[in-house]
Amino acid sequence: MQRELVISSDDLGMTLSVNHGIEAALQKNALTSTNFMVPCPWFELAAQSFRGADLDLGVHLTLTCEWQTYKWRPLTSGKSLLDGSGHLYRNIRELMDNATAEDIRSECRQQIATALARGLPIIYADLHMCIPTFAQDAAGIRLVNPDYELAAMHIVDTVVREFELQYPYALTEGRLKHFRSALSISGKSKLEIENYLRSLEPGAHHLSCHCALASDEQDQLAQRGTHDHAWALTYRTADLECITSEWFRDLLQSCEIQLSRMPFSPRRAADVREAAQS
Repeated sequence: MQRELVISSDDLGMTLSVNHGIEAALQKNALTSTNFMVPCPWFELAAQSFRGADLDLGVHLTLTCEWQTYKWRPLTSGKSLLDGSGHLYRNIRELMDNATAEDIRSECRQQIATALARGLPIIYADLHMCIPTFAQDAAGIRLVNPDYELAAMHIVDTVVREFELQYPYALTEGRLKHFRSALSISGKSKLEIENYLRSLEPGAHHLSCHCALASDEQDQLAQRGTHDHAWALTYRTADLECITSEWFRDLLQSCEIQLSRMPFSPRRAADVREAAQS
């Protein structure tokens, strides 16, 4: 069994600079997946640009907005999804403390339905700002997400299955169903990334990132010197540089890691059949 790596860049549609960063990564054949933030201002352009892209496409279900001065609103009229300013809450904890499960489900359904209505070949959906987190101790690898995040992920998983799509971070008995491991490289050092890749066991693994081009648009999302600004600009430009670099390509080659589609991707199944016939 080979070591296979799915590389996804999240947040397509969030800003024009993010759209262009993901396009740049795609041009370098550095991605196998990306996902749309449907309520965001640049979603419609992203939907036009990526409808025929050679990538596995998903919906990055957007129930929160982390920025102080750059805001978006839900597609539905669920009042419990809104904070005091009439926008989405800043994080999952605030969302789950205030929103009803039915309003969350309705918004997730609408975002998926909107993406499908644009003719996008969506095969999965996941949740913005919320993924399974694991830690290792003497008892082994444990899922360490707080209860409110687990509750949010459960709601998302059930809605995604209504559309006969897949949730990449679906859990089975506290372990990832589709992947042997997963890592977000945003904010990680080269050494951390290298150690992770060299440690991969045979099977499918998932690496997520957040690509963007450097721009005034990204720079103005948050105050300089803050953690939010790192997420707005520093991490995103570093992610793009990393996955398109010769260092990264050479590392994948030396570790004998093959870029792959999502394990449940129809295109991956077609690739396997073509390889078997050749």
